[in-house]
Amino acid sequence: HVNIFSIYSSLQYPLVTRMKKVTQRAVVLEVTLYLCVATSGYLLFHDETSGNILDNFAADDILLTIGKASVATALTASLPLCLHPARENLYALLDKIQNLKSASRANQITGMGTQISTPLLNAPQSRTPGRTPRVAKSSKPKYSFCFHVFVTLSMMGGALYLALNVPGVSVVFSFLGATACVIICYALPIMMYISVLDHRSVLSSRSAILAQKFLLWMLLAVLVIVGAISASDSAMQIAKMISGSGGKSTSGPSNSSK
Repeated sequence: HVNIFSIYSSLQYPLVTRMKKVTQRAVVLEVTLYLCVATSGYLLFHDETSGNILDNFAADDILLTIGKASVATALTASLPLCLHPARENLYALLDKIQNLKSASRANQITGMGTQISTPLLNAPQSRTPGRTPRVAKSSKPKYSFCFHVFVTLSMMGGALYLALNVPGVSVVFSFLGATACVIICYALPIMMYISVLDHRSVLSSRSAILAQKFLLWMLLAVLVIVGAISASDSAMQIAKMISGSGGKSTSGPSNSSK
């Protein structure tokens, strides 16, 4: 999902219908592979299946060594796949902020209001690719090479720091599930739908629109509360792990001195 915007931009004819086909096929393939791995692991070890299935095999197993090498190769190859869209989305966000600042300056000079545009609502739905040719992009980079290197090294350095200091990957999953997952999967779609609700004739009466907005805001408030509680619990668990590891190292000399 982190590559969805770059994939949409790389399509020869970027249509909503074509993007839906790509997304559906990718999800079906991913679910099939995950189900095969999960089912095979459970049928092999049953209730003794570990969170990391490689831990169920003997350390001197040749297949285990091959599996570890494959996992290391997959993680190494997935780093640019995650780094590239993150960097491109950061550049797009910086461009958006710069465009908004330029538009606000122009509006202050001319005294004209800004017009809210919703390009996704006006996106072409036609299945005939000849109607919407791909727009040629400029090959000249907008940001300098030094800034590009700085952003890349900062992201890689931050990921390396977390990998060396976080106790386990389950902590990362729990914290991201309580924060990023709630925001991306639930909060942002609700806010986007609320923002475009007035621009589309989804409901007939104004009172129905207001009622739906009220329900959506209530649902968003519940999600924020649940996400805050879950994030706080994950942060407390991380703090306990860090303090526990530090306490073990400092409690030894005090007990021996007694």
